Amino acid sequence: MYQQLVGKELVLMCVIVSQGMGTKIVQTAKKDGVSGGTILYGRGLAHSFVAHLVGGMDTRKEAILMAGEKEVVAQSLVHLREKYDLDEPGTGIAFTVDLCGIAGTRSCHCENIDEEKGKKKTMYQLIMTI
Repeated sequence: MYQQLVGKELVLMCVIVSQGMGTKIVQTAKKDGVSGGTILYGRGLAHSFVAHLVGGMDTRKEAILMAGEKEVVAQSLVHLREKYDLDEPGTGIAFTVDLCGIAGTRSCHCENIDEEKGKKKTMYQLIMTI
């Protein structure tokens, strides 16, 4: 797979859902062709202080990070949106970010950095370190 992705556009998909949904999201994305993902655990912000006081809102969240080829991830995003009703309020959010490069994984590798006259033409939209 390493050689297959050289020169192709890669994107990072981030899906944030309630705790307990992360594994299901990764399994669905894998069936769509995404090679895998990383699940991060965290807390969201309750948008109603009163609801939070009475225990009406669970703020435990899972953020799932998955990188892959742009077309595959776009197709998976559409499938995840439909399967998990992500357009409904309170169910979660998903978004993608273009990647300039990726390292530290065997399944994805990208060298999409253009060089001109010794200068690197790189504009970072997101830098994330885990």
